[in-house]
Amino acid sequence: MDKDGKGKERTGPKRLKRSEEGVMDYPFRLLIIAIVLAIAIPMMLSALSYYRTRSAEEQLSQEVNQIASAVESVYIQGVNASTVLEVEFPPETEYVRVGAPLSGSVDTRAIYYKLREESEHSILVTHGRKGIPMANPENDTLVISGGEQRISMTKRPVEFDLSGDGEANDYYIELDVLEW
Repeated sequence: MDKDGKGKERTGPKRLKRSEEGVMDYPFRLLIIAIVLAIAIPMMLSALSYYRTRSAEEQLSQEVNQIASAVESVYIQGVNASTVLEVEFPPETEYVRVGAPLSGSVDTRAIYYKLREESEHSILVTHGRKGIPMANPENDTLVISGGEQRISMTKRPVEFDLSGDGEANDYYIELDVLEW
């Protein structure tokens, strides 16, 4: 109430004009917000996807390097030295291939690994300048999938001249995936 005892007029010409401007302005504000979100959300999702992929690549690379270190550690010990290594590959892992049939091939001394929809990477497993031959118990490539794995590694003698140096005193690392 004002001084005269009359109520204030709620719908004066100025108030009505402001109200109409607000009603007209509101959809434009919503449109601008929608456009900003339409641009920002895909960019944020792309950045999140990129981060997840790089994080999985880093985790896989660390686990593969851990396998290579364990192989070298067993290789420098005596015949039949062994260890069991627990690793956890990211779920996006397509494969980890360790070694190959024993021969002079570089594949015998390498670990190849790949995430789904990414390129393949490899690491050469060496002791000094000498590559360390690796194979599974059937003298083939050990193929490992993603997830938690227990891998046994044992140093074994080779029945033939693997290094090509004319002597038959060569060794390799036998790898196998153990059941939990």
